[in-house]
Amino acid sequence: MQNIQTRSQSEFMQQFSDFKNEIFTEFRSILKEEINIALSQQKEFYERKICKLEERINDLENGLEEIEQYQRRLCIRIDGVPTTANETADEVFKNTEKLIQEACPDILSSQIDRAHRIGPEYQCFKTKRKCRSIIVRFATFKARTTVYRKRREMKDVKIKLDLTKKRYALFTKCVKDANDVNNNDVDYVYSDINCRLKVVLRNKSEKFFSSFDEYQEIVRMA
Repeated sequence: MQNIQTRSQSEFMQQFSDFKNEIFTEFRSILKEEINIALSQQKEFYERKICKLEERINDLENGLEEIEQYQRRLCIRIDGVPTTANETADEVFKNTEKLIQEACPDILSSQIDRAHRIGPEYQCFKTKRKCRSIIVRFATFKARTTVYRKRREMKDVKIKLDLTKKRYALFTKCVKDANDVNNNDVDYVYSDINCRLKVVLRNKSEKFFSSFDEYQEIVRMA
């Protein structure tokens, strides 16, 4: 009789243990599923939040770039002017002033606000002499525009608009793409007098762009 009771008790404990394990297994499965759902929801929430923050940062960066470019609207860059030993800032200004006034006699000294060297030294591909760029800031947008439009009359130097680093990188990337022999839709890419980037298509239509994706879309739709 005692053996029967002991066996019954043992069977009951085994059944109870199996039932307990089954319950725990089911509970863990449900808990794991609930946790996965909660984590997935949290992930989606933070992904949306990050996406919005990235869009906001992009908008802010574009806004700052526009402000920076606007601040450069009175400036041009001159490449190809050789450096001289121990040249002073005053000498750079006077030589730049002379260079400008030879092509634009109507530009007065008072209209040239500043002129100084900028950037690293390089070898001019024409003269083979060592040069550094010169950045020139004018007193008015009109004076700057007058000089820029006379740029082809200044021999042995190259006059460029003072684009921001970001805009210049985009400009050079698109110019390279436009010059690709397999690109039959683009005539050329340039920066207008207000430093806005434009692509001219083979059909002579012109479009503004502010990103490489926008440029590619214009070309794709041509």
